[in-house]
Amino acid sequence: MQPTPGQGPAQTTEAPPEKEVWKGPFGGSFTATFAAATDYSYRGISQTQRQVAVQPSFTYETAAVSEKVPLSAYVGAWGSNVYFGNTNPTIAEIDLIAGLRLKALEGKLTGDLGYIRYNYLGAPSDLFYDFNEFGLVLGYDFGVAQIQGAVRYSPNFFGNSGIAWYKWGQVTVPIPYTFNENFAFKL
Repeated sequence: MQPTPGQGPAQTTEAPPEKEVWKGPFGGSFTATFAAATDYSYRGISQTQRQVAVQPSFTYETAAVSEKVPLSAYVGAWGSNVYFGNTNPTIAEIDLIAGLRLKALEGKLTGDLGYIRYNYLGAPSDLFYDFNEFGLVLGYDFGVAQIQGAVRYSPNFFGNSGIAWYKWGQVTVPIPYTFNENFAFKL
């Protein structure tokens, strides 16, 4: 159809082309992130001597087994630069992850049983930086707040320090307000 002069563009009945999506095998999905931080702190200890950290990640998660069994599996990798001082040649931490994720009660109840392999590139082997960790994270979304708790276990933690347990819990309360570029304070 040709537009009538002064009437704007011609009306078309064709649907817009579908947006390309990078679909994973078995109905799964890929997720990639990239973060830049002013410091990389692991359990309260700076891994970069309070310097900038660059942290990419990549994860593949399968589709749920079924609607009745909302269980999926995932694998991925996460990385960050590290700096432990001038005498230590370690340059990066690369973590490999795998696990099972359960989402029940319309996604309000979540569970994650996972494994992380921590690898430190460039670290002298006699320092035993590399280690394995297994973890369980459980959470529930009440709407006005979300709670989450975890327990993690390592049979031989960082630096060959032996068995280690790490536990944490958190409560997240979403802010129900939105702001825009016209937000201002007046005195």
